[in-house]
Amino acid sequence: MARRMDRIFNNRSSEARSNPAGLSWNDYLMMAFNGHKYTLPGATSENVESTFNNYVKLIGRSHGIVGAAVAARAYPMSQIRFAWKDTGRGSDSFGQLVDGPGLDVLERPSEQTRPELLVLAEMHRSYAGTSYFTRRNGFRLLRPDLVDAVIVGPDDAAAVKEGEGSVVGYLHYANGRDKTPTTLGLNEVAACSPEPDPICWWRGQSWVTGVLREVALDRQATEFVDKFLANSATPNMIIKPDSRLSIDQVKEFRAEYDRVSAGASNAGRTLWLGGGSDVTVVGSKIGELAVRELQGGSETRIAVRSRVPAPVLGIREGMQGSALNASSYGQTRRLWADQWFSPTADMLTATLEKLFPPPANRTLTFDPDQILLLQEDRKDAADILVAKAGAIRQLVDAGFTPTSAEKAVRTGNTAVLVHSGLMSVQLLPPGSQEGTPDVVDS
Repeated sequence: MARRMDRIFNNRSSEARSNPAGLSWNDYLMMAFNGHKYTLPGATSENVESTFNNYVKLIGRSHGIVGAAVAARAYPMSQIRFAWKDTGRGSDSFGQLVDGPGLDVLERPSEQTRPELLVLAEMHRSYAGTSYFTRRNGFRLLRPDLVDAVIVGPDDAAAVKEGEGSVVGYLHYANGRDKTPTTLGLNEVAACSPEPDPICWWRGQSWVTGVLREVALDRQATEFVDKFLANSATPNMIIKPDSRLSIDQVKEFRAEYDRVSAGASNAGRTLWLGGGSDVTVVGSKIGELAVRELQGGSETRIAVRSRVPAPVLGIREGMQGSALNASSYGQTRRLWADQWFSPTADMLTATLEKLFPPPANRTLTFDPDQILLLQEDRKDAADILVAKAGAIRQLVDAGFTPTSAEKAVRTGNTAVLVHSGLMSVQLLPPGSQEGTPDVVDS
């Protein structure tokens, strides 16, 4: 059945043979999903629909640290300029960036500019774990909460979630989940999941899910400080009224006390009490409550999970001490580029090859010269080029042919070196005719 469903999705001409009832394409799929052999993960409580909107509205738009981390991940991705790389081992341009078909579409998407599309795609991956690209009706993004993967698996639906089965297509609820979805085949959607979910293998996992506890803790600390300032702005106290006062008199005294002494505007004022009242301090100054350390720890854990270094994110722990040194910051940027940006960008280009099949001896990649985060790598590449040029010069001076010297340095294989038969003049007596070349460079 899996092969049959693959054939249905990838070859629409087989619909008549596979759908003898003559149903519409969407009706046929919806009927098949109601059977025992097909599981629609989007219908379960794990569907990203139940979290994506909440993450964006309740966390991304209201929690500054998470919102900043999402933006910090997205902006470097916006600098990606796509290109083909020559992978032909025998080509003179091996490993070089070259032009080719399809790049114009990648550079000019249908609904946004290229930077906007790439920023939005990274935001989708942050909040939903996966970004879905399609070339139906132009090159564009699909909202992750409106896309469901169609999985063919065994009779037991629970087994699908344990890793059995395979994705055979997608359903896109373009008009909302209360409307009939559009069917998209495997060759029409590219799902990019830099952090695949090890259990729900058909999608990625959102890093925001891993910091929900930190978000809640930070909010509680912020609310505590807010209430502390709103209600007292002074040490907390227990006031014991005179035992001879009635309940009504105590209530009246409390109301008058709150009117005169409570609130941040009354901080530092002298406290006056009625005769017989006793005051006991049970709190402390806000600076002694370690709220900053509590919030700083939450911010650091958010930075760690988002893979954005603290100095780059600009949180308090990253804006003090040696982290501000130029050398330390440079190493931090380099680490971020090596461990997060480059692998994520490589996964993105590999995923998009599904929609943009590369020409022969080509692979889709990006131009590192356009990425500010990788400029240190470009400097290192220039240093390496200088070292290679020096090695070629030394080999040629030693009598090896220029072509073989260049090939040996490029491939690292010294077996390809061809000697010309000539030696450096320093190795021959003045006026000597020895060393007549018997090998010429081909």
